[in-house]
Amino acid sequence: MKKIASTLPNMLLSLTIIALIAAGLLAWVKTITDEPIRLAEEKKQTEALSQVLPAFDKIETEDDKDGVVYKAYQNNHWVGTAVECTGNGFSGDIVVMVGFDNKHQLIDYVVLKQTETPGLGTKMVTWFKEKANIKGRKMDLNNPLKVSKEASKDGGDVQAITAATISSRAFIEVVNNAYRIAMGHDATTGATDVE
Repeated sequence: MKKIASTLPNMLLSLTIIALIAAGLLAWVKTITDEPIRLAEEKKQTEALSQVLPAFDKIETEDDKDGVVYKAYQNNHWVGTAVECTGNGFSGDIVVMVGFDNKHQLIDYVVLKQTETPGLGTKMVTWFKEKANIKGRKMDLNNPLKVSKEASKDGGDVQAITAATISSRAFIEVVNNAYRIAMGHDATTGATDVE
């Protein structure tokens, strides 16, 4: 077999063919993985809703400019609201699903996505359930959750993650925003906006 000359046009042709083959393979892999990824995200969202809301038999979804609102009903009575909300953490976006009952109590939360510092900010997944238990807290728009004064100048009563005050503040801000959004879609008042 004759060796192909090592000229610029031949090298460009070879690289173009290799790039086209690689692009085709990547596109094929993407089409194969898109559906399983979408199904996994839907499953994670469904599991998060059942964890952060009281028992329900119907969910209504509403888009809000700041998040996605899920109103839960049991026998056509509103039992709670969950909000999927995003905030800026120390290392990137934090996406949290937060649920509130119809008495304005925080039921639970699930961190859906975060890129905080491993071993520090990543502790938010369980920290605010175990160490600084915010579950069951009565929420109030006029008195939002704040990180404790030992960790910051915020003057609140929520214990921050040790050595991760920025991540703690970001998480608490997401929870407060989720509550504000939920109250903007409160099923008892029919309200759709809160100042």
